[in-house]
Amino acid sequence: MKAIRAKAGMPTVLIFSVVIIVAGILIGYSNTVVFYTLVATAALQLAIACVTKFVYTKKM
Repeated sequence: MKAIRAKAGMPTVLIFSVVIIVAGILIGYSNTVVFYTLVATAALQLAIACVTKFVYTKKM
């Protein structure tokens, strides 16, 4: 499981997604388009990481 998480990039992806969401919330007060863009980016990033994790789980 450690190798799968490392290949999927889970520790760094999770940290960057949280940072992106927090930045989106802070910037969202002044610009809603940026808020939606950052939240969508974080969601897509987490979805890709989950798919990658499942692919490596099936391979290994």
